[in-house]
Amino acid sequence: MSSSRLYIFNPDTDMALGSGCRNYTPPAPIQAFVARLCLLPALYAEPDSMLLLPRSMTRLRASDRAYYPLVRRKNIRLVKEEDLVNTSAEICPWGWDETLMHRLQRIQGFEAEGVDMSSVCSARRRLSHRRLTIDIHRRLNALLSKSDIAMPEEFDSFDSLIRWAEAHPGCYLKSPWSSSGKGIFHLTDANRHLLPSWAKGVIAKQGSVMAEIGEERSLDFATEWVSEHGVVKFKGYSVFEVNDHGGYLGNILQSESELEQTIRRHAPSFTADHIAALQQVLTETIAADYEGPLGVDMLATTDGRLNLCVEVNLRRTMGHVALDICRQGTTDTIFRPGEPVAFSV
Repeated sequence: MSSSRLYIFNPDTDMALGSGCRNYTPPAPIQAFVARLCLLPALYAEPDSMLLLPRSMTRLRASDRAYYPLVRRKNIRLVKEEDLVNTSAEICPWGWDETLMHRLQRIQGFEAEGVDMSSVCSARRRLSHRRLTIDIHRRLNALLSKSDIAMPEEFDSFDSLIRWAEAHPGCYLKSPWSSSGKGIFHLTDANRHLLPSWAKGVIAKQGSVMAEIGEERSLDFATEWVSEHGVVKFKGYSVFEVNDHGGYLGNILQSESELEQTIRRHAPSFTADHIAALQQVLTETIAADYEGPLGVDMLATTDGRLNLCVEVNLRRTMGHVALDICRQGTTDTIFRPGEPVAFSV
């Protein structure tokens, strides 16, 4: 087999990073989600590439049929691990982690082109820790000479965290590594009694908890980027929906001009200066150690303030996918424009 790009849909990558082990097994709902959307990379994969199917999959299901025209049109080869024995490919995963690295290393004779998987995984785990947002906020504040939002804080002490949380009702507490709202605790009167056990568990497993003051949200949106050759470049905007606890629900499919209009309507103070500042900061903090797609989640508050860095997703995001869907014109056959695409579990 000639060398080509190998796309892998592993949306559990942040949870694998958080586990800190090389043989992470995601919960059953996540495995079902992966199986349900295993052909999703066809939306952004290059022609004549390969797409790795989940180990547990024995046959494609009816729900995958929407992607068949794209798979055929792009001449994408659907492969299992045994098809990769004694071959090489450029790896294009959803995100790098040790579990994926170990999975690929166990394939006899398989070579990942142009990447030291061990160093890539180590750098991504370090940079994917949510404390990166603190550094980014500091740098942005220095460039923009102001701050609309209080910076996140990190607590490795249970007692200190509890005192801070009690002083900030409605706050959001986050595990250092997680995704799509799965590691977020939104403190309310109704769930206050659950906080001690949750916080102790996160600190025991991941070493600390990130804490943010709660804000009344008007819009959740993101800027999507790609890091290449030591520079982070802006790719576009995305707008998404979350539930009351910050959990991701889906992206809105709109043209780039419509997305920008939506953001300007909710965040009139958001300008090109913010994009330029964030590009500089991301290049300074990330570009030397990471190449690939990334996204920065943001929010506008009901009183017009901006949080320019809710979190950094050092992987492909559903915002990237939404951009690719609209740019490739696949909304007519797979998705409905203007409605949220429910990509979450």
